[in-house]
Amino acid sequence: MDLKRVYYSAFIPVSFDTRLPAIGEPPLLREHRLYQADWLLRFRETQDGVLYAPMEPDHFILPLVAPHFSVRLAKERWLIHDVRREKGVLYDGGGWILADLELEESPVFTDDERHWQHLWQTFFRRVAIGERLNPRRQRSFMPMKYWKYLVEMENEPR
Repeated sequence: MDLKRVYYSAFIPVSFDTRLPAIGEPPLLREHRLYQADWLLRFRETQDGVLYAPMEPDHFILPLVAPHFSVRLAKERWLIHDVRREKGVLYDGGGWILADLELEESPVFTDDERHWQHLWQTFFRRVAIGERLNPRRQRSFMPMKYWKYLVEMENEPR
C-alpha cells in the first residue's frame, strides 16, 4: 500500500498561481513557512479599526501571504508588518499594497482587544492538561523564535 502524508493549506500553491512568475516546483520548506504564517499570525484590533499583525519570518513572505489574507479577511482592514524587514502589507477592503513601513510608535489597541487577548490567554492555559505538559515537544511544533508576537505566549518563560 502506497501511503502519502498530505498537508492542507488554504494558500494557493505558488507554483500554480498565475499572478506570480513561473518558478517550477517550490521548495517544501517555503510552502511549510507559508502554512505556518497562517496559524502563527495574531491580528489585534487597533483604535483606528485596523487589524494589525506583526511578524518576523525567516524569509520575505509578505507578497505570498497577502493574497490569502485578502480572501480570508476580505471585509476587514488589516496590516501585516514584517518587523525584521520594515515592510508591510496594508489591505483596505478592496486591494492590498506592499510598502516600506517603519512605525514611529507602537499601535494602540482597543479595550475590547485587551479583553479578547485576556480571554485567549485564559483559554490557552485552561485547555492544557497539566499532567501532559511537554514544553520540549511544544517548542518542536512552535519554535520559540515565533513566540514574540503570540498573545498566548506573552507570559510564558523563555
